[in-house]
This record gives sequence, C-alpha cells and structure tokens, in this order.
Amino acid sequence: MPTSKPILILGGGINGVGIARELLLSGLSVILVDKHDLAYGASSKLSRLAHGGLRYLEYGDISLLKESLAERNRLLKLAPHFIKPLRLKIPLSGYINGWCQSILRFCGLSRTSWGNRWDQHFKSEGRGSLLVRAGLTMYDLISWDKTLPPFEIRNTNTSQDPGISKHDYPMMAEYSDARITSPERFLFALIHDCQTIAKDMSLTFTVFTHHTISLNVDNVLIHPTGTRLITWECQPEIIINATGAWGDLTLQESNIPSPRLLQGTVGSHILTRHQTLRECLSDYAYYVNTQDGRLVFIIPQEETILIGTTEIPLVKNPAEVVATDAEIDYLLEITNEIFPACMLTPADICAHYAGVRPLPYQALAGQKVSRQDQLILNQTKSVSVMTVIGGKWTTFRAVAEKVATAIWQRQDLPVPSSSKERLIPGNHNYPSSPQTIEDYLEQLQRRYDVPLIQIRAVFKLLGTMVEEWLADTFTLPNQSSQPVTILAGTDYPLSFAEWVIQHEYVLKLSDVVERRLMLWELPTLSRATLTQLTQLLIDNGRYHPDDCDYVVNDCIQRLNIYYGVTIK
Repeated sequence: MPTSKPILILGGGINGVGIARELLLSGLSVILVDKHDLAYGASSKLSRLAHGGLRYLEYGDISLLKESLAERNRLLKLAPHFIKPLRLKIPLSGYINGWCQSILRFCGLSRTSWGNRWDQHFKSEGRGSLLVRAGLTMYDLISWDKTLPPFEIRNTNTSQDPGISKHDYPMMAEYSDARITSPERFLFALIHDCQTIAKDMSLTFTVFTHHTISLNVDNVLIHPTGTRLITWECQPEIIINATGAWGDLTLQESNIPSPRLLQGTVGSHILTRHQTLRECLSDYAYYVNTQDGRLVFIIPQEETILIGTTEIPLVKNPAEVVATDAEIDYLLEITNEIFPACMLTPADICAHYAGVRPLPYQALAGQKVSRQDQLILNQTKSVSVMTVIGGKWTTFRAVAEKVATAIWQRQDLPVPSSSKERLIPGNHNYPSSPQTIEDYLEQLQRRYDVPLIQIRAVFKLLGTMVEEWLADTFTLPNQSSQPVTILAGTDYPLSFAEWVIQHEYVLKLSDVVERRLMLWELPTLSRATLTQLTQLLIDNGRYHPDDCDYVVNDCIQRLNIYYGVTIK
C-alpha cells in the first residue's frame, strides 16, 4: 500500500462514487464529499442509456467507442437488474445523403475552424441508409457481443413501424444497445458496495453530503455547505476533483490555481405518458438525427416515455439549470415530426429535467467536443489535486480504473485489484427470467409475510438486496407481525423509506424524493407523501419538529421549478 493517508474525493456522482469503489478495492481508505447530494448532478439527469455512443464513431473517436461498448457489455452481465437490452430504430429519409459531413467529422476536420464551417453547411442532409449501414456494421464489429441481435436495415413497414410516414422515412434501421432503469439506484448500489468493501477490508469509507472543503496550510477542512463550521479535518494523500460540471468552480472555491478546464452543455429531457406514442413505440426506442445536427432519443420506460436530449451552452451555475420552454418545444416538435399522429402538446408532459455534461473546454459546439475522459493534475503547497474531465455514464468504471492506476503509479506500484468482474449489489443470485423473478418474490413473501406488491416495488430498486432490507426490518413468519404501513401514494412500505434514510446518507427531504425513491416521477405524489416523509426525517434527527411545513413547501417548490411537477 503506497500510503496510510485517505484519498479525498470531491463529487458524489457516478464518477466520484465509482472512483471511491475502485480505490477501496485496491486497499485505500476514502473520504467522499459533495456540496449537494449524491447523484445530484448529471448522474441523475441523463438519457438513461448505457450505450456505446454511435455518434462517437462518426467523429472518429474509435478508442472511446471501443471502451464504451466494452463497458456496456460488462454492465449487461454485472448489473442485469439495472441494465436492460434495448432495441433502437433510426428513421432514414434517404439513401446516399450525409457522406460529406461524415467524412469531415470522421477525419477530425469538423473540429477545425474551417471544417466546422463546412460541417454547418452540410448539417441539414441527414444520414442515408448506405452511410448508416456502414456505421452500424462497424458498431456491431467493435462491440463483439453476440448476445445482442445484430443491426438490420429494411423498408419502412406500417405494421412494424406504426405512426411513421413511409413517404418521409422510406427506410428504417434497427440496432442493439442498452438502457438504465434507474441511474440513481445504480449509484446507491455502488455506495452499498463501498460500505461492504470497507468493512471487509478494514478500511474507512466516510461520506459527507451537503458539505464543502477549504484548504489549510497542513490539512483539509470539511464544512457543512454555506457555513464555517468544521465537521472534519484530514490530511489526504491526494484530492480527486470529480465534481463534473462544477469542476472549475470547485478549483476556484478551493483557491487552487488552474486554467479553465470545462465547458458545460445543458441537456433537457421531457417525460410523457401519451398512450398513442406508447403504442407507436411498442418496446423500441428511437434515435433521431435532426435537421439541425442534434440527436434526440425517444425511449419507452416502465411507466413513462423519456424524450431527450438537447445541447445548449451552459451560462449559469450547474445547480440552477432547468428545462426551458424553448427546449421543451423543440423536443415536442421533433417527436411530432417523427410521429405526426401523436401531436404531443405541453399538456402531455408529466415532468421534465435538465443536466449538464462536463465536457473539456474547447471552442467548438458541444456535440463536436470529444467525450473522452482526461485526468489533469494540479499541485498546491500542501496537496495534489487530480481533476476528472469528460467521460460518460457508461464508462464510469473505466474512468475509475484509470484514476486508481494513476494514484498507484505515483509510487511505481501496480493496482492490486480491479472491479472488472465484480457484481453490482442486487445481482447476487439474481433470477434469470421473468418467471423465476416472480417465483423468487413469492418465496420472499411467504418467508417474511409482507404483501407481494410491496416486495415487488422494493425489488425494482434494490434487486436481490431486497433480502437485506427484509432481514433488517421484519421478523420471520410464525411470529407476531404487524400490518405494514405504506408511504402515501406509493407501494413502498414506510419502513423501506426509513431504511433508505438510515443507510444512504440522507439529510434532506429532496434527497429522498428526487434521488433515493424518485417519487417525482409518480402521478400519485401528494403533499401527504411529503409530510409523511418529513415526519420520518424528523424522527431520525434530520429536521426540527417545527420545520415540517417549511420543509414540505420548499420541496414542492423545488419539484415545480426543476422537474415541472405540480403537487396538488
């Protein structure tokens, strides 16, 4: 082991938590600090795809594409409770169009000033079937995963492609990728794994949410956000700045000299329960290359349809971004162009959100900036600071592995362990089919005498970790059992919400509503739900009893501003 000092990680998003897990596996203690909450930023605001990135191929980012596809395939095996195969369709408006722009991009010329001007000239061409066929052939070859169906291109068929105009889109491509059912719950599965690793290896894993740091001469001080109180002091071996779009702000606030490293782009998404659109999609997602050169995904989920994303420059603090009316109208317009029979309106939107991509600073349009991750090292008088730039959700594990390698190489030592084959918690003894899942849940119902509908709801969030919650919470049958109290407007037992509060670093009501239980997506979310949760937080020492009404009203306002959700 190179040092007994802990590693200090700033940022509790997918990269920060993934890095913490990797370092713990290699035998290093970790302190994780986030100014807001775990999964607060882009890690909960993505398009919910675990994909290779078809567009990276067009821009010639072959190494990133190979890494992304390898990690996607790994996630399908290590986390089948969160990562599901997905078949996507690409409507095609022509046969040979798009070659000029693609050649510019593949050769890297669109990232030059003159090439960028020509790229803008050709952007309305779209992509023809010959070009898409060439791209998908390479995509499948690089993926090398025979468990997913290969691509195909065929004539548009009204029975196979309901709602699509054969006149506007005479051809249809199909290819395979994957989606994430819940990026938030995936991150908390990693958090539980960090706790397990630290316990098994006698390491420390300390988490401070809603905290910031300041550098002293000899050590680092950790404060509750917005205060000068000192919660903790440490002397870290190195600081990992994994705050994503906040990366430059983090360096500035900590008085760490650095040139500008990041340029954020805002991606907005909308959710709808439109029944006609659901029937048009069936189980397929759509990948749409728009006339202005942007990409939009239309993705069916369990209860809603996700439509996104947009790409506009960040001009404010990442914590303040919202889906604007203009971006919402843009997503509706694109969807209605593809499915004219649906004619979605703003009234059909049940929620929306926006996140910020932490791209490297370059004088280019966002979609032309490479998503390849970078590690930048800054040195202060007392400590080294490594900033993680770029990357994407799918490659979080590979990024974490690179950070661990860089830290151990500082001592000329190889990394002693890796997460390449480590299962994501909730996948241990995971049932292999819908029927075996149902059999498994019924066995748990009989063993613990808890209603099946409640076990099923928790299983969707925890996978087989549901057994840990049940064992912590309920007695076995043949003992006196009490009726299970339900969280209003949900199928979750109130005891599960309390288990989450006690095990997942919850400090605020919004932590539970937005990122632990994702209640903002439920049409049945009510003031009664929020009041019940607030009382639970009061009982667990998170709030003063007099604060209940203020906390609930503040959460209702947040949901309206940042998610477009109105609580009646």
